[in-house]
Amino acid sequence: GGKGGGKGGGKGGGKGGGKARSRSRDREPESPPRPKTTMPRPVRVYLSQLPRDMEDDELQEIAAEYGAVLQYELHREGAYKCGWVEFATKIEAEKCVQELDDRRMDDWAMKLQAYMYPGGGA
Repeated sequence: GGKGGGKGGGKGGGKGGGKARSRSRDREPESPPRPKTTMPRPVRVYLSQLPRDMEDDELQEIAAEYGAVLQYELHREGAYKCGWVEFATKIEAEKCVQELDDRRMDDWAMKLQAYMYPGGGA
C-alpha cells in the first residue's frame, strides 16, 4: 500500500491584510478655519489739545511716522484742536499713543492727549 493522501489543502488564508489602522489619531486642526475678514478693523487714536494752528496735513504727517494712516480728521474745539487718526493695525496705534500722549509741541502750552477708546473693537 502506498502512502495515501497527498498533502491536502491549498494555501488557505482568507482575504488577509486588513487595513491596519495606524494609531496616530487624526488630530483635528486646532481651530476650524473661520471665514476671516480680510482686513482687521482699523484702530483709531483720538488726539486732543493739539495746537490751534495745526493743519490737517500736519496731523497726517505726524501720524504717518507711526504707521499707515487710513483716515484722519481734525477740528477746532475751543482753545485747541482735536481729532483722530486711523491706523491699519493696533500696534501702530499703540505706538502713536505712546509717543504722542503727554507730548509737548513747540510754542504750545498744552500737552497733547492721545488715547484709544478701551476695547476698540477687538
